[in-house]
Amino acid sequence: MRRLIIGFFAGMALAGTFASCGRQSADNGGTPGDTLTSNATLLTIVDHGSYTEAVISDPWGEKGAVMARLALVDRDADVPADADDGILVRVPLTRSAVFSSVHTAPMFELGAGHALTAVADGSYFPPSDTVGILLAEGRVADVGSSSSPSVERLLALDCDAVLLSPMQGVDNGVLARSGIAAIPMADYMEQTPLGRAEWIKLLGILYGCAERSDSIYDAVVADYSSMCRRAEQTSARPRVLTENITGGVWYVPAGKSYMARLLSDAGADYPWSDTDSEGSLSLDASMVLDRASDADVWLIRCYGSVPDYAALRRDNPAAAHIKAFRNKNIYVCDTSRKNIFNDIAFHPERVLHDYVEILHPGATAPDSALIYFERL
Repeated sequence: MRRLIIGFFAGMALAGTFASCGRQSADNGGTPGDTLTSNATLLTIVDHGSYTEAVISDPWGEKGAVMARLALVDRDADVPADADDGILVRVPLTRSAVFSSVHTAPMFELGAGHALTAVADGSYFPPSDTVGILLAEGRVADVGSSSSPSVERLLALDCDAVLLSPMQGVDNGVLARSGIAAIPMADYMEQTPLGRAEWIKLLGILYGCAERSDSIYDAVVADYSSMCRRAEQTSARPRVLTENITGGVWYVPAGKSYMARLLSDAGADYPWSDTDSEGSLSLDASMVLDRASDADVWLIRCYGSVPDYAALRRDNPAAAHIKAFRNKNIYVCDTSRKNIFNDIAFHPERVLHDYVEILHPGATAPDSALIYFERL
């Protein structure tokens, strides 16, 4: 029975993979001159009528520095004279290489899976994943490492664009010189959940699904805002510790990071909320205990092997000194079974639901089940 169920859902996913979004031009229905983004700080989309401009800011550069300026022009239209300043991208894309599963997932949700021609690091896609199945069947190609993809393979596959996750100090000029449009998806550098999720609007325009992407984003904003209000209405602010020590280092979100904002929106008292950096903090066990030994809740993400309390104490002796350990109030997400890393990008409301339900039981809805986490 389990194989039948898995086969059914895999079949449904593959059927949706080749469904068409429907043809839409780069003009997605807005009034010329309108800015179509509001929460994203690294992405600005402007409707110019005859084409759409997408400006991607450089997250590592000085304020106002631009990483890429895209001119998204309908593939059947003449190129407007005022679009010459940007990288020309003919839309909707029909043969694209997408280097991160974070971006292939919303493609399928948009119904644009038919435009996925290649991926990088194909071995990292689980065999049961939609992309994993397409790779095994030869319907999607693997072009090698995302840091040094095979340009020859991309050219042979006739890819019209590559969606990649830019890295500081990494030059992707070889792609630009090949004539393939390189689109830097810097969404992962956004500091707020709704800011990152808004990048689905760029995907919608790229694949001719602007109305659908707008609808998805509007629903995300509504659900996320509803979760925030529910958390605000509670009086408790439980103290929360995240993750676990690995190789002697305990990585926790810095105070201005995406994850810290998510915890704040969930109504958490986060021990490192006063730190100024945007990424992760590298701590040792004593530093964690200094600030978080009184944590009411402990949230851990692991891959494939969910520990019990005895194993957790054996592998991390500091655990016994944490209040959440003593009160058995630890929640674990097994990322080998739960797709939290992909979903958190464009559906942060789902992760926020779990956080609110864990921190304020019953606040989301009566008998609401957790999506990603389970009590240890």
